[in-house]
Amino acid sequence: MVEVVVPPRSPLVGETVFPGMLRASDLGILAVRRRGRDRGNRPTELAEDDTLLLRGSWPAIESPADHRDILVVDSPDLVRHRAVPLGPGAASSSRSSGASEG
Repeated sequence: MVEVVVPPRSPLVGETVFPGMLRASDLGILAVRRRGRDRGNRPTELAEDDTLLLRGSWPAIESPADHRDILVVDSPDLVRHRAVPLGPGAASSSRSSGASEG
């Protein structure tokens, strides 16, 4: 997953998107936020400073970072390094890495 922001003068401004929509780049839109508020499942015409949460393969996630249409909040490398192991033994792995249980 990656969080991106629509910058001023982006060609995406004015494009209509909605959660669940798949982009041509194999990125799925999970959420759209405007001024800190979730836009829900309704179609949203993108405006500058809108934030999108996208999901896709690592190559698809890394691809938008090469474009000026969007600004990536965290690089995929940073997100990848923060991944937490899931599945059997995940709790013991988290404890040994210094993460706290909550």
